[in-house]
Amino acid sequence: MELNHNEVISKVNELVELSLNKGINPSELMENIASDDYIEVSAKKLCNGVQCNVIFFDDSIFSDGKIKYKYVYIYNKKMFLIEIKLIKNKTESLIWNREAEERKILEQIIDLFNKNKMDGHYKTEFIKSLPVDLYEVLTYRGNEYLIG
Repeated sequence: MELNHNEVISKVNELVELSLNKGINPSELMENIASDDYIEVSAKKLCNGVQCNVIFFDDSIFSDGKIKYKYVYIYNKKMFLIEIKLIKNKTESLIWNREAEERKILEQIIDLFNKNKMDGHYKTEFIKSLPVDLYEVLTYRGNEYLIG
């Protein structure tokens, strides 16, 4: 079975795009305060970045009341969006995480190499070409089997 280069190229492009895309920036979030539905938009400095909170009410589908939503956006020092959390009814849930997205794409690329039973050369060269931060994402949390 031959490696589908287009699939690999597509996934690598997806990874590059994610690495270059900073995500919605704090000033764009702050512009939402003018919207009627938003009641609070705030930002605070963290030791390793910035946290922005956006709070608004929305009509409940199941009752006559409104539900309070709080979105928490976490940025690193370079102002790249790292994580988005939702707090609704005092329950926090993770909406999006940059590292998890990077890991998923990296795993898909490695899986393409493994499925095509390559001799390991291309996979090894790809892994060696990764920037340190992406290599660490790939090997963090027991994913060493992917690169072996």
